[in-house]
Amino acid sequence: MRFYREALALYRKRGEAVETAHVLETMAEVALDQGDARQASAWLQEALAEYRRAGNRVYELRAHDGLTRAALASGDVAQAQRWSAAALALADAWKLPLPAALQLQLARTARLSGHPAQAATRLREALAEAADTDPMRVALLEELAAAQESGGDAVAANATLRDAHAKALALARAQHDRQLDWLRARFDAAEQQRTIAALETENDLQRARFQQRTLLLWLLAALAAAVGLGVWLALKQRRHRERLREQAQRVRHEQELERYRREADALAEDRSLLQALLDSREEPLCLLDADGQVLAVNRAGRLWLDPADGAVSAGQP
Repeated sequence: MRFYREALALYRKRGEAVETAHVLETMAEVALDQGDARQASAWLQEALAEYRRAGNRVYELRAHDGLTRAALASGDVAQAQRWSAAALALADAWKLPLPAALQLQLARTARLSGHPAQAATRLREALAEAADTDPMRVALLEELAAAQESGGDAVAANATLRDAHAKALALARAQHDRQLDWLRARFDAAEQQRTIAALETENDLQRARFQQRTLLLWLLAALAAAVGLGVWLALKQRRHRERLREQAQRVRHEQELERYRREADALAEDRSLLQALLDSREEPLCLLDADGQVLAVNRAGRLWLDPADGAVSAGQP
């Protein structure tokens, strides 16, 4: 009831008349189940007013059904007759079919008013129009048995009660089968959900393994690249050191060659000075080293040694 009251307040706040009346009808059903026919009647009258305001004649007719039931539950047969007459007038004015539930309340009102034959006729018409799977057939048959018993036909009443009992069993079996089918479908759906969840879990595991392998491959690739880069840098540094060493050796060689050139030039200049000094003397002179090799001979000495040629090659013994 607390939930219904919250829903009622919400629909009234939104101005939804039909939804407000639906909640009021449901609250009236709860009140009737609890034996509070007076409160149920009050809520049903509010629902009827909402339906009239919304112009919904079908739901308005359904509210008359509840009001008649509430009046009978409180023992007010006269009020039930008034609500029944209003329902019939509404249905006739708007050419509306009478629901089976309303037919049941109309027949019950007629039986309690002392007209069992009229009630039986109405109930037979309602049973003829109701489908075989309609749960209202059991209540209609039970009320027909009560009308037949009130009319003094106990045999027909017993037969109708047996029919009602058989119909109730058939409906119970059908409901049980539907419930089993629903449970089976729910179980199958649960199994499918479990299978889907297992597949999703396996898919997540496969995705995680793939990501792990991908990450490992990337790490190996990065490590290989780092190793390759390190080797390349080491080779490059080694080649750079070798170039530096070769360049240093080349510089040293060039410096030594330059020193040798300077020394050779200096020796050549000294030899020239020595030769000029020896040639300035008129007596023959010959300059030998420690091994007896001729280092230099002046002009007079060359003429003395070889008057024909007038020259002696340096370096001869």
